[in-house]
Amino acid sequence: MLLDDTPLHTGNRRNTSHVSRNARPFPLAPGVVVIPAPGIGPKARLVYVRLAGGREFLFAAPAAALQDSLDTVRPPARLASRNDAPDSATETKAWLMTINALHRTAPDMTVVPAYEGAPIPDVAEEFSDHS
Repeated sequence: MLLDDTPLHTGNRRNTSHVSRNARPFPLAPGVVVIPAPGIGPKARLVYVRLAGGREFLFAAPAAALQDSLDTVRPPARLASRNDAPDSATETKAWLMTINALHRTAPDMTVVPAYEGAPIPDVAEEFSDHS
């Protein structure tokens, strides 16, 4: 499942999945909910996961590129804004506020930003190791 349709996410391959502007969250599998965020990008989405043991994760790309984005509630610079989503900065800021509010109500949920270089609490070191 791709979280966005930029070359960095797709490996520069064409993303054939589609999220409509009026898309609503939908279950992908037991414990997995896809949350479309078309205001950030035409095919942008967040993914919520609840493991069988009860641990919760929110994969926040592309709404939160870094933990700092969540801490400061600051969207990416205009230079990084998208041409296909003209109001993406405003939409991203709204998502950052929403994610922070969700995290306050569910403090044990681990929010996973898109490009965090620092260790993420509660995520195994090998979580994203593809070697």
